[in-house]
Amino acid sequence: MFNIIKNYFDDWSKFEINLIIISTLIMLTSSLIAQDGLIALISGITGIVSVVLCAKGKSSTYIIGSIQVLTYAYLSFNNKLYGEVMLNLLYYIPMNIIGFFMWSRHKNDNGDIITKTLSTKNKILVFSGTCFIILAYAKFLETIGGYLPLVDAITTISTVIAVLLMVFRYAEQWFLWLFVDILSIIMWVTIVITKKDMAAVITTIMWIAYTVNAFYGYFNWIKLSKNSDAS
Repeated sequence: MFNIIKNYFDDWSKFEINLIIISTLIMLTSSLIAQDGLIALISGITGIVSVVLCAKGKSSTYIIGSIQVLTYAYLSFNNKLYGEVMLNLLYYIPMNIIGFFMWSRHKNDNGDIITKTLSTKNKILVFSGTCFIILAYAKFLETIGGYLPLVDAITTISTVIAVLLMVFRYAEQWFLWLFVDILSIIMWVTIVITKKDMAAVITTIMWIAYTVNAFYGYFNWIKLSKNSDAS
């Protein structure tokens, strides 16, 4: 068993391991201080592990990520972030299944996925389409009494597009993830301040770790893309 675990982490960098360990310790400390937030803690830890696996180009990101999806949907529902709830339950779960099988079909000899980049024309189409859908969805969330409808809409729609880019293995997904991560930090910090919800502190830490990972993920996917082109 020890050798299996050791072999699994052979290709992990010190940055990847330290990001998971440090983030987990901070979230665990916050959970103990607040004497609450078990669901938030599970969501945070599985979330960080899954995004690091994504940055590494490992299809197992979808397995770990499914646990995070369910727990995060629960936290979002408790805070009336209905856009986040619908996103996670109605979109993430089926896309996790699709993504797992699509990534499994496009791997190199090292077991990493074969990544690619968008053309300039497609970048413009993705950006303009995303902006239009965000405005429409924000209006919908406002009519049903959602909390922070515009921020919720931006994070939700940007995530929808980012997931599509991720499933189809485009490196530009990380720009959207970075945007989503920063806005999500703002959203959850607002919840901590206005609702005095200490469990939200753990979720905020998770999104901060996501932000750090987004920078790393982009550069690592560019490297994977170059390796794919070279082969």
